[in-house]
Amino acid sequence: MDTRFTTFLAISFAVFAVGAAFGQVGDPPPMPHVEFGAHAVTRIPSYARAANDTALFFGDDPIGVEVTITNHTGKALRLSAPGRWWIDDLRLSMVALQKTGDSQPVAVSIAPVFDGRDPTLDLPQEGLTSVELRIRPEHQPGPLEPGFYRLTVTLGEGLAGYGRHAQAPVTRELNLEIRRAATLEESLDDYLQQAFFASRAERYDEAGVWASLAVAAHPSSAVALAEIANFRRFQGRCMEGAPMLRQAMRIVSTGGDPLLVYPLPDSYGDALQAMATHCERESEGR
Repeated sequence: MDTRFTTFLAISFAVFAVGAAFGQVGDPPPMPHVEFGAHAVTRIPSYARAANDTALFFGDDPIGVEVTITNHTGKALRLSAPGRWWIDDLRLSMVALQKTGDSQPVAVSIAPVFDGRDPTLDLPQEGLTSVELRIRPEHQPGPLEPGFYRLTVTLGEGLAGYGRHAQAPVTRELNLEIRRAATLEESLDDYLQQAFFASRAERYDEAGVWASLAVAAHPSSAVALAEIANFRRFQGRCMEGAPMLRQAMRIVSTGGDPLLVYPLPDSYGDALQAMATHCERESEGR
C-alpha cells in the first residue's frame, strides 16, 4: 500500500487506536506480550462536528477498520498455520446504539484488503503486522443505516493463546457514526473523505475530482486545495498543483476559512511551505 498520502498534510485519517502502552520513568520493564490494536480507517472531519471518541463515515462505502498485532515477546512468532491466516481467528460483532440507551445486534460480514504481504511469515521481535478489513451488513444489499454503532474486535482462541504472551485485554471497542451529508459542512467532509479513500487506493485522478467538488462548493477551503496539490505531487505532476498550493497558503495565512470546526495549526502552513519548496526543487531538477 502506498503510504505517501500521510506526508505533509496534517489532516489525514483518524487513528482511533487502542492498545498502546506508555510507561512512567522508573516503571519495571513490561512483561513479554503481544500488543493488539484496532482503529477506524477514515478521515478526521474538517468541517462537520463529531464526537471525539467516534469515527465518522459518510456515504455508502463499507466501513474500514485496521487491526494490528505487535510482537513484544522477545522472539519471532508464527502467526499462521498452513491454509489458515491469523485474521481467521478474529471475531467481530456490532451493535446499533439506540437513543433510548438500548443496543440492537447488527449482523456484518468482513473482507480483508490484501496488500501483497506473505501472511505465513514469522513476525519478528518488535515487528508489527496489520490487516485492513471492510465491514458490510450481512443480510441487506445496501450500506449500514445512518446512526451510531459500536464495533467489538476480539482475538480468537488461536490468537489469544500466543500464548501466554498475550497482553490483556484482547478485545477492542470502536465507536462509529454513519451519517448522510445534509449541510454544506457535511458535504465538504463527505467529498474530502471520498478523496481520501480514492488516494489510499492510488486513484489520484479520482481523488482530485472529489477534492475539486469541495473547492467548487467552498472556494475558501485551503484543506481541499492542498489535497489537490498533494494528489498532483503523488502523480509526479507537482507544478500542476502549484496554483492550488499558493491559493491554499494565502487562505491559511489570512485565516480565511470560517467553516473549519477548528483553526488549522501553524504547522499546517509550514507543511504547505515545505511542499511548495519540494515542488520548486523538483522542477529545477535538484
